[in-house]
Amino acid sequence: MIIEKASGKPHHQLLREKILNPLGMNDTYYQGREDLPEIITQGYFDLYNKKQLSNVSNILPGSGNGFNGIFSNVYDLQKFIEGVLINKTVLSDKSLALMQTYGPPDEINNYGLGIMKKFNDRGADYGIGHSGRDLGYTADLFWFPNKNFTLNLFINYGTDSESFLKPVFREFEKEVIDEMLK
Repeated sequence: MIIEKASGKPHHQLLREKILNPLGMNDTYYQGREDLPEIITQGYFDLYNKKQLSNVSNILPGSGNGFNGIFSNVYDLQKFIEGVLINKTVLSDKSLALMQTYGPPDEINNYGLGIMKKFNDRGADYGIGHSGRDLGYTADLFWFPNKNFTLNLFINYGTDSESFLKPVFREFEKEVIDEMLK
């Protein structure tokens, strides 16, 4: 709301003009503000905690004001993390440093301003980026500066709430990180 007031433009338009277009993120869309492609991956969740998956693709849980609704692919998100954290072409050094002012850890994570330091239990092999947890989708996008590689992981099942598949995803995520850090 602040950026809309200051610029006189809607935030989805600024997102496209200032970040998506300059980074060449041509397969990234903002649901509710832009038309999605005809074919998108369907998202699922166990709505009633009965070990039965429901297609929740058409449920828009976000507020429409910058929270939720970004649809992308692994290629575009790779461009994003490279632009923000590796090549540093998106933000000023001052803004990036401010974002990476982390608070106290929550389990094994530290939260900054729009960014997080995750996998702190790995010592110097932590990741910087963000996790996305929504009703029908889960994503991890992290750069591991000590190893100089990225993790770009998507699944079409929501892990933001308790369900029978949440611990399965957490174990899968752990195993992927274990293999990457070998």
